[in-house]
Amino acid sequence: MHGSDAIRAPLAGTRSGLPPGIGGVWTTALATLTVLLMLAALLWIVAVNAFGWFWPSRVTELDLADGSTVIGIVVAREERPVENGGQPVVQHRIQLKTGNRELTGADFRWVDESEVLNRSTPGDLVRVVRTEYGDAFGRITAAVTADGRSLDVGSEAEIGGFLERGDEWRRDRKRLDKERERLRRPLSDLEERLDMAERSARAATPEGIADVAELEAAVERTAKKLSPQLDALQLEIDDLAAMMRQARLVLRSGAEEMEVPLGSVLEVLWPNRMSFAGRAAQAVRKGVLFLFTEPREANTEGGIFPALFGTVLLVLLMSVAVVPLGVVTAVYMTEYARHGILLRLANQAVN
Repeated sequence: MHGSDAIRAPLAGTRSGLPPGIGGVWTTALATLTVLLMLAALLWIVAVNAFGWFWPSRVTELDLADGSTVIGIVVAREERPVENGGQPVVQHRIQLKTGNRELTGADFRWVDESEVLNRSTPGDLVRVVRTEYGDAFGRITAAVTADGRSLDVGSEAEIGGFLERGDEWRRDRKRLDKERERLRRPLSDLEERLDMAERSARAATPEGIADVAELEAAVERTAKKLSPQLDALQLEIDDLAAMMRQARLVLRSGAEEMEVPLGSVLEVLWPNRMSFAGRAAQAVRKGVLFLFTEPREANTEGGIFPALFGTVLLVLLMSVAVVPLGVVTAVYMTEYARHGILLRLANQAVN
């Protein structure tokens, strides 16, 4: 057979009957499926742990051998090796979130199970979520309004109305603070300019001294002009703050009592009275608040909305910046780039 008539063998054989490259396609598909399954498992783990975190746990009351009582939420249980007659014995202890930081100075406490005489979850135990100092646990023994009137602590309706009044006061306080900031803005701008002039390198020069004197006069005039409005607004803020301090809940935890000002109360929960549906609804509500509220207590309480918003905004800005570069790169690779191993690798990575 002449060389010109010879039939060259194909570079990739087809004896198996499969099209060329099918192995790579299946490998890529399996790798993608594995990544998706791992991502789904990770999201499931995060969702389960998050739902468990927001789930309203029961408030437990422990009667101890020394006659004291501990109230809180059981958060952990661990082994504690001890010796009994020279023999090692394994005992257990439980950790409770007791809150009431003003009374104990700590949020958590360890209790040996051997010291527990009785363990119960009475329905009248409450968890008070506060704006500061963490949560408070105990029994509501009194609820006093700003005018000194006592409420029926056994009525959830009265307590609910009491808490709604506290929410209204907090909203009014925020509104008044914003109004004060708006009114004082011209004076704040002048004070900032005066501070910068006094700190500048030309402050000791005749021109600088003249500028400082002019700004001081402007600050004095503006303060005198705004004084009536600011004083009236400050008086309103002081009156509202006094009512928020005078209205209060009184909690008893064991043998001790503590007063919780209504202005710091965000929510009062009776977890031991909740049904399963009520617990689920509360968990979903807390999850939503976690996503769309601001943090408090030095980022140890509250939500993550500022961080979430910043992350989403950063992704959007980066997308706007990257899309034009991606389009230019695609045009270059398709129309102008030389064919070679680097281009094949790039195409494979993109595909």
